[in-house]
This record gives sequence, C-alpha cells and structure tokens, in this order.
Amino acid sequence: TTSFCDYRPLLNSYSWNYAGYQSPPVDSALDLLMSGAPTEEKKEALRRAKDILKDDVPYYPYLFKTYGLLISDSLKGESQANFMDIYKGIDDWYSEEKIFAE
Repeated sequence: TTSFCDYRPLLNSYSWNYAGYQSPPVDSALDLLMSGAPTEEKKEALRRAKDILKDDVPYYPYLFKTYGLLISDSLKGESQANFMDIYKGIDDWYSEEKIFAE
C-alpha cells in the first residue's frame, strides 16, 4: 500500500497553520489523502493540491533538510518515511537474514 503524509496541520483552512493559509480545494484534496479512498484517487488529489500550492506559495522555505535514508534490501516491511519523520514505521521492519555474528 502507499502511505501519504498528513499535511493538513500545515495547510488546511480549519486548523492553525503558521501562514494562515486558506483554500477549500486544497482542504478537500488533503482530506481525501487521509481517507479510505483508492490510491489512484489519492494520487490525483495530491496532484491537484500541488498544482494549487505551487501557484499560491503559502510557505517559502528557508531551511532544507539535506540528509536521506537508505534502506537495505535485507530489511522487510513497509517504509513509511516522510519529510517530518524519516524513521516512521521502523518498529515494523525486520530481516530474515542473520544480521549479527554470534
């Protein structure tokens, strides 16, 4: 399955966000991302939100994270890493291979 980050606290009209940004179409798209809708509908909603946000520019970043996360092929489980939490879901990772020498 595909997981989506919940951007509503940063961008929706009905919660506190630093920029005071308000856009009902973005609200609808972000709500759909966190719903039980099929993945393809969620991807289309994300595209719609991105199109609106690139024109509205509610935030202008002046800080960039420059680190990444590499995941070994020997690790199993779903990576839920996102910008805010690169270790999200790590508790569910496992390996079928022997990792440490005895």
